[in-house]
Amino acid sequence: MADDLLGGVLGGEDEQPETEAPQALAGAEAFAAAVAARLSSSDPGVARDTSTFLKKQARLLDLQSQHLEDEHASRLTHLRLTVAAAKRKRYLDHIRNTLYTFIALLVLGVLIGAVRMTVEAMSDHGLVIESFTVPPDLAARGVTGQALSDDLANRVAAIRTAANSVSIGQSETVRTDQATALQVQIPETGISLDELERFLHRWLGHQTVVNGELRDEADGQVAILLHIAGTAPVEVRGPADQLDRLIQTTAERAFGAFAPTSHVMYLLGLGREVQALSATEDYARAHTATNLPALERAQAYGLLANTIFHATADDRRTLATALIAIDIDPHFAGGWRNAALASEELGQDQAAVNFWHRLLGTRAEDQPASLRAGHAREIARAHVYIDGAQQDWGALTRDEQAFDAIQAAPAADRYAQSAQTAAALHALTRSRQDLARAQVAGPVDATVLAAQ
Repeated sequence: MADDLLGGVLGGEDEQPETEAPQALAGAEAFAAAVAARLSSSDPGVARDTSTFLKKQARLLDLQSQHLEDEHASRLTHLRLTVAAAKRKRYLDHIRNTLYTFIALLVLGVLIGAVRMTVEAMSDHGLVIESFTVPPDLAARGVTGQALSDDLANRVAAIRTAANSVSIGQSETVRTDQATALQVQIPETGISLDELERFLHRWLGHQTVVNGELRDEADGQVAILLHIAGTAPVEVRGPADQLDRLIQTTAERAFGAFAPTSHVMYLLGLGREVQALSATEDYARAHTATNLPALERAQAYGLLANTIFHATADDRRTLATALIAIDIDPHFAGGWRNAALASEELGQDQAAVNFWHRLLGTRAEDQPASLRAGHAREIARAHVYIDGAQQDWGALTRDEQAFDAIQAAPAADRYAQSAQTAAALHALTRSRQDLARAQVAGPVDATVLAAQ
């Protein structure tokens, strides 16, 4: 019966068309009221129970709807929090990656710095002048040990610069033992980076260390004593009021012990030919023993030949000495150069060209370490001489420019040489112009002007 009544209320399956579930559930409270009204006439209890049931269903639907709304809001909040967390994580990842990159670069920089310090230490052949020992009475007058070592180092460095400016070879650096680098402390060690670098240079390098002392002698005399590793001590004496001159003499003798070949060139550059020849002969006697390497013995004879060539007019002795250097080591470029120069002075032009050609066959890696950088200049000089001897004026112009670029010759000498080349090319106007420029630019080589 209840089914009939409910079917009557719903209108029956045959009479009612199908509708979607959301539409059937819409307006649950109104539907309950309508059912109650329809059934109230036949059975009020059924109507009342049906109304109560439908109200509960409607309440359940309300609760479900509220739950869905709350869950939707919760899902949105969770989604926002998830997005924010993802952004924070990405930001933190960027920071962490940047930090890791910085640490990696820092470690790489430390490794590169350590490698650089090690390589520099292993290749260090410089002269290191440590602080002097000075009597208390002289120190009280301002002549401190550090001031004395600094003064000596500056003078030796000036001598080195002068020697390198007139020499093919380049001597090593000169410095005091005082720290000049940035004092950066290494944690948990108590040492600075500069102290570490100095330790590496002492341990791995090949430094020549100089210890000095200033003595107060009787009768107003003082003595400067240098102890140079690997050589005999250097002692200079003189009046205390001429300390400046004594320090200069000490600096020259210290440089001579440290870089004897460059010291010879320094003396020649100052026009002190007699001293230069005497120093070279001493050096040659000390370095011509047969147990020494051939290149070292050849260099000693080459230096002697070069000094004889510049200090005397004995071209035959120069040639003979150069030929000895060639016999000892034909790969040594200095022997061929000095033989060529001496042959040219002797009027043996073809022999000079032959010697220059032989020099072209030498290699930089076969030369002493101090002369390798200047080997390219010797090759360029050989090309210039050969071009001039063969009267290849076009090649001479080109090779002169290359030679000037390498040796950075003074402007006056470059203009004078250009004037000579222009004259050989019969470009008299350009030759006169270059000669005029040479005379304005400064003093020029007399032989160049004579050739002009």
